[in-house]
Amino acid sequence: MDIVEYTERFGLIEERLGLFDDVANGIRWWDPVRYEVHSAVHQRLVGARPPATVNRHLGVRASRLVARLALRTLLWAKILVGRHDVLVFRAARKVRNGRRLDAAIDQLVQACPGRKLVIDTFPYYYHRSARSGDPRSIDRPPMLDRLAEELRTQFSVDLAAKDLEDVVLPLVAAHLRAVRDYRKLLLAVRPKLVVMTQNGIEKALFRAAYELGITVVEGQHGLIGRGHPAYSYPLRVDKRSLVGFPNYFIAFSDYWIRSCRYPADRCIALGNDEFHVTPQAPAREGDVLFVSADIYHTALIAWIKQAARMLPHRTFAYKLHPNQHDDFSMIAADLASWPNVRVVDSGVPLGEVMPGASVVVLIQSTAAYEALQSGRRLCIVPELNYHMHRELFDLPGVHVPADVPALARAIEAPSGDGLPAVFFDPFDNTSARRLFDDLMSAHAAAPSDSRAHEFHEEQAR
Repeated sequence: MDIVEYTERFGLIEERLGLFDDVANGIRWWDPVRYEVHSAVHQRLVGARPPATVNRHLGVRASRLVARLALRTLLWAKILVGRHDVLVFRAARKVRNGRRLDAAIDQLVQACPGRKLVIDTFPYYYHRSARSGDPRSIDRPPMLDRLAEELRTQFSVDLAAKDLEDVVLPLVAAHLRAVRDYRKLLLAVRPKLVVMTQNGIEKALFRAAYELGITVVEGQHGLIGRGHPAYSYPLRVDKRSLVGFPNYFIAFSDYWIRSCRYPADRCIALGNDEFHVTPQAPAREGDVLFVSADIYHTALIAWIKQAARMLPHRTFAYKLHPNQHDDFSMIAADLASWPNVRVVDSGVPLGEVMPGASVVVLIQSTAAYEALQSGRRLCIVPELNYHMHRELFDLPGVHVPADVPALARAIEAPSGDGLPAVFFDPFDNTSARRLFDDLMSAHAAAPSDSRAHEFHEEQAR
């Protein structure tokens, strides 16, 4: 099913049942779990299988645990001995010149004044407790029965209320635990401002910051739109009942603000130099660049093997997603018998491999927009949630091949004359600095810790 159409119909169910206003376990429980419920139902509809769990060696697990504990200890030492104006949550998934890069917010952070405490959430997520809460302590929302019935009726999916319960209760427990963790962290740091990017669905961070009166600025992390449940909300939802959002959402351009329904208090386009690219003449007969992700690997690996066998004179690059950072050796071994295929590690920025490509192949990725803006031909494999890109289907240079022979023909087709589309603006450093100066000034003029004081009084009552 078309992921955008599915999301629109999903939203009608949310409106009809009043899910956003339903209260269980002392909170409006639906918004913190809707992303996972939306995804779980869609996966059943399209027959998608979850990514295989990597069974890591005991030594690897132990070393990661030690690293996580060490980073957590260092974090709290910094909190105890220093004062910080800005708390930064960055997901540094790329590596450039030996240094980790968060393409989404590093420029925003540089434009923000004040003393900063930076937490790198990738890959260890050490700022939160490893415990996720006990689902046995969670009261079952009565609305689950009606929701299951609506989902069965609307989507003809085999789904029982118990199936929803197995998804929802652990998520509610994890959310409540995460809210407590973030309250503790924010009360200890007492920042004037939080600047962050999503490394997961950070509803708990937004809720805790809202309770404590701390302004949050979120930088766009990548692909968003009407088919992304974290950024696509029903039109008739009362924003006053929602607290799981940033005060400011900073987008790559106005295109992304128009393409989603995200009820942040303010959405502002400030651009991003890491994603902004100027059109370049593609390398003649350059790489056929496949852009992967863990949820698309099973589908894409079959397409690249067949295409590489069908076009032995072309070179293929298989670019891994950060979620595949543990899978490089396994995937490289799987593709070792294809001499014209190379695997590109997840830490390599896309901007370093795009210049050598003439064609980009993917199911769904921000790379689709980077490819088109840089003047590359784009082939969208019609599997799983590829309709996320349906607004691109009719653009010059875009192909949606029905099968591998059609993909091979698209790869070998002569380049068109269509003008590259623009989806990413250059970073507006002046406007970013003005925004942060205004936010800092507003904090200085506000009563000190008023929302935090109100929160403590409410907890005491």
